[in-house]
Amino acid sequence: MPVSTSSIPGTPLRFAGLDDPTVARMASAAAGDPTAIGSLASEPERAGLAVLHRLAPLLLVIGHQHGLEPPTAWSDIARTTAVMRLMLEDGLRELGAVLGDAGIPWLPLKGMGPVARLYPQPECRPTTDIDVLIPETEFTRARALLRTTGWEDMNTGIAFEDFLLREGYNWQARNRRGIMLELHFRLWGSVDPALATTLMERAAPAPELGATALVSGPVETHVMAAAHLWNSPRPVALLNFLDLELLARAAGGPGFVEGVASLARRHDLQLFVGLAAAVANQLWENQYNEAIAATLLGDLRPAERLAVARARRRSPLELSLGTLVLARLLSGRRSRSGWRAPFRQLWPHPAICAKNPGKGPIAAIRRALTSGR
Repeated sequence: MPVSTSSIPGTPLRFAGLDDPTVARMASAAAGDPTAIGSLASEPERAGLAVLHRLAPLLLVIGHQHGLEPPTAWSDIARTTAVMRLMLEDGLRELGAVLGDAGIPWLPLKGMGPVARLYPQPECRPTTDIDVLIPETEFTRARALLRTTGWEDMNTGIAFEDFLLREGYNWQARNRRGIMLELHFRLWGSVDPALATTLMERAAPAPELGATALVSGPVETHVMAAAHLWNSPRPVALLNFLDLELLARAAGGPGFVEGVASLARRHDLQLFVGLAAAVANQLWENQYNEAIAATLLGDLRPAERLAVARARRRSPLELSLGTLVLARLLSGRRSRSGWRAPFRQLWPHPAICAKNPGKGPIAAIRRALTSGR
């Protein structure tokens, strides 16, 4: 039974920025509308936006089914994505073998997770690296093993090591074939630190991937995807919301809605998950995402409601992570970084400053204060 969004007092779930004709056309195209695909393909600027929102491989596959000629940019991206997918899956098998031999459980995340199997072909869901989650207690051992099998640190030095262990959440490495790995031993600083443990505990064995491989269920994948998309670069790609649409359509039902809401509440993710579900529902009407949004956005605290109101006035695709993080902090929600998050916007860790000298509003002052040390 659909839950009406009008049940959320004062929060009609319509976002002004999503009424843009090109955004609406991209959503229709991703849902399989050949007319919308043809319209996007016929204009270079619109075709480029489909690339920006990571929809090009999917639109190319659907377009071919309807006899449409894709833009060259879509074809180029699709070929690159297909090759990358094969390389990443091969790298994932090698990674799984190393971790399996060591008895270390691991869980594929994001584009390497189960959501890719909901697309017409896995290659329709672009990804550029291998993301896996392991228990934090196994990080030191796992990293040492992977280093001996050809994975090399992408960042080195005392400052980077300090940042990784104190504030970071993944070890970035690359192998001899250029495949990038993000070995997550935590999740983003903006979420409850216990979420990573919950995902590992609730995952099911996936022996087809490896001896110690695990895979998340639809509920956990939905919550993880919703949390991840707000931690992504702006504008948030429509593909990230399409993940939520496909998950809800594949697994939707009362149990799914209740499961997502329960997990989001358990880890104080009402704002992240509810807002993401509301955006996905406006792009592709779906009673399950509508119900998730109605349930979770009805739980918001005043500062979080202000963040949603800001998203309604502007495009939620451009809503800054800082706005969401501050709203959650003011609402007393749990997060790993806590009040360090806004402080680090002003005064980043030395490793971040070394990588990007201009990072932070007072970077110039910091450089002046620390010069010569």
